[in-house]
Amino acid sequence: MRYVLRSLMCAAFVAACAAPSHAQFLGSVSPQTVTQQVFAGQTTAARTPIPPSLPLSCTPTNGSPCGVRNLGQTFHYLTYTPSTPSCVVDFAIVASLDGVNYFNISADASANNVLIGNGNAGAGVFASGWFPVVAINLANISNCAGGVSAFYSGTSSAGASSFGVFAQSTGVRQNVLQNNNLNAGLTITTLPTPANSTGGRIYLLCSVTCGAGTNQFSVLDSPSPPLTQRTIATFTAANSTALQVFVIPAITTPYVQITFPAGNFATTNASAYYEFDAPGSPAATANLYREINTNASTQVRTGLGFLESIVVNNAGSAWTMQVFDNSACSGTAIAGATAFTVPTAGSSLRYDTTFNTGLCILTAGTTPGSITVSFR
Repeated sequence: MRYVLRSLMCAAFVAACAAPSHAQFLGSVSPQTVTQQVFAGQTTAARTPIPPSLPLSCTPTNGSPCGVRNLGQTFHYLTYTPSTPSCVVDFAIVASLDGVNYFNISADASANNVLIGNGNAGAGVFASGWFPVVAINLANISNCAGGVSAFYSGTSSAGASSFGVFAQSTGVRQNVLQNNNLNAGLTITTLPTPANSTGGRIYLLCSVTCGAGTNQFSVLDSPSPPLTQRTIATFTAANSTALQVFVIPAITTPYVQITFPAGNFATTNASAYYEFDAPGSPAATANLYREINTNASTQVRTGLGFLESIVVNNAGSAWTMQVFDNSACSGTAIAGATAFTVPTAGSSLRYDTTFNTGLCILTAGTTPGSITVSFR
């Protein structure tokens, strides 16, 4: 009996001297679910804090958001409602491994009544994965006197993500600008391309007329080394407050870069998003066209692109053409280093080739005919 007591006393002493442990979530056989309001009438940019251990309840107010309770949930949903249609907001679900450095685990979600069309209707964003700290980042808010309210819901059981280009943030629609001032210049450098393709449209809205500058911006590819960066297209925005749409050709690249050079959009704040063509959709494979029916140097496109074909509608009389990969009708020839006669009407010249600098077609001769260039 004395031996048994001595053994128990030794075991108790060893246990008492053991290194202290830190509380952690060890899992559960039942789903862990959290639902709470994190923002209420918030009018300024903010990130939800790490919640204290106690009290468990929290009621958010403007300027004092509530932290996300972390019970081990792995699927995260945010829904938000702007107070008025004029609100412009930018939300993302973020996470941290140390409570100091945060990174996005979702795409950005935004509301803008003109750009996105949802006004003050509810919208949301989805993310997955377990992290020690999960938070909601309201990165930008403007034109929103009544603020924005938001709810978080999380669970450890599997759930399907919603899809919708306008109401739900997805990889197909990504924010470019959120009421940013472009006077000093701005470069968006880390925009991932769904399905490795740049094809899509940029929707741009200037808060006042787009400015007294040249209003030009460029879209560039951002390929993996050792490939070098190339300009996909350069656009000139109209000096207007109306919604403007710019079609981006499909180029294979993992990331895309958008540059707004300093001074081009003088004293202008703008919002914009990039809506990528869904893989396999008609828009993703559709071509643009350009008819040429005069003797001229026709710059069909500047920058990267793809020339599919040239269809002859009317051969004209002794009409010739040359096709160049350049920003002028000279230099590197795609077809016709020496001018060749346009073939008979109904002919289709199939090229299926990329061009790097631009597509320029030089036509000359006695009587112009008509050709249609199919490209993207």
